[in-house]
Amino acid sequence: MFFRPEFGWRLLLPVVGAVGMALSSAAADRSPVLRVGLMSDTHVNCDLRSCERTRLALETFRREHVDVVAHLGDLANFHWPEAFRNYRRTLDAVYPDRNTGPRFLYAWGNHDSIDYSRRQQKDRQMDRSAAFAVMKEIIGIDHELAFETEIGGYAFLGFPETVTDVCSWKEFERRVAAACARHPGKPGFVLHHPPPRNTCDRSEKGCCATSRTIFNRHPQVVALSGHLHTTVLNERSIWQGEFTEVQTSCLYNWLAEAEGSKPQARSGWGVTVMDVYDDRLEFRRFDVRDPAERCRERRWAVPLPFVPSQAS
Repeated sequence: MFFRPEFGWRLLLPVVGAVGMALSSAAADRSPVLRVGLMSDTHVNCDLRSCERTRLALETFRREHVDVVAHLGDLANFHWPEAFRNYRRTLDAVYPDRNTGPRFLYAWGNHDSIDYSRRQQKDRQMDRSAAFAVMKEIIGIDHELAFETEIGGYAFLGFPETVTDVCSWKEFERRVAAACARHPGKPGFVLHHPPPRNTCDRSEKGCCATSRTIFNRHPQVVALSGHLHTTVLNERSIWQGEFTEVQTSCLYNWLAEAEGSKPQARSGWGVTVMDVYDDRLEFRRFDVRDPAERCRERRWAVPLPFVPSQAS
């Protein structure tokens, strides 16, 4: 599903639907090289019941036999250590054997370092490295705040929401470029909580302009993001122009404010499963309350290798 904001939002079902499903039919007997579960914005807290949607998401990933689970930020509602313990309890309940389950990757979101005791104050942000150290120890994360790892022959890079907490933007681009160069012809997956600006739906404000500028120079990039609290039914949550951006759903209730109207309650129950093939990416969408794939007839498919001039 490809979108170019300079032309306005357009749903290209004749192209994407036909191409995506044709690719799937032609290779129906093939298994993906890698299967990645995408989740974001779980916003769990000190009440174990806040992890119910997370548990359902993990059970979806277990049922789908994913190799990797990527959490794209705002795991906790605030930096509240008990929330991380509840997440770990939930994780252990679904995947009791840490040695046989999927690899877990985490992109740091802004809520993950908000000091609960100062949550109403302007200076509520903790030192991100110190907050991550607590999260890392409790959950058992095997990477740093910024990381690069190779899984199944594909590069995965993760960065905290505020990239400059760990490196300069110049260094950020160097790492992205180097990973792409080491894996020619393959997508380079970049986990970053906020999406690049002016890509997917609602990314016009409060999203990352600098990452957009950098990714424009690296068409191999597949940016995986959260932050916007969208739903799996939003067809504008995938964008392709100079590179590819995918926005996964949230697992949380919140109040959405529309200009000129009262805030309205919203509820997110969606996750995405990304199937990586040699010649394409396919994205399958799920509501964690129901095992059936949503929008199967409009499954998102990205042909590989990606050629920017062919993006619609």
